Amino acid sequence: MPLEGPDQIFIGSGQVSKFCHDNSVFFKLHSDVCYVKSQEASDILLQGRVGRDGLYEFPHLRFIQSPASSPT
Repeated sequence: MPLEGPDQIFIGSGQVSKFCHDNSVFFKLHSDVCYVKSQEASDILLQGRVGRDGLYEFPHLRFIQSPASSPT
C-alpha cells in the first residue's frame, strides 16, 4: 500500500494527524525507534530511528507513486 502526502511531517501543526487520516496509519513512538503501522491490520509499514539531531528519521524511505497519480 503506497503512502501519499508530502515528504515532510511536522509535529504540532496537524500534519501528522492528517497524514494518519489520509493513509489509514498510526505512529508508534519509542525512545530510539518509531513505526508507522496500518490501522487495519497493525502491519509495520515503515520503521524509523532517532537521528543524531534527536529527531525521528526514516533513512531507507522509498516513495512509490500510487497508480491513481501515475502519469498517463
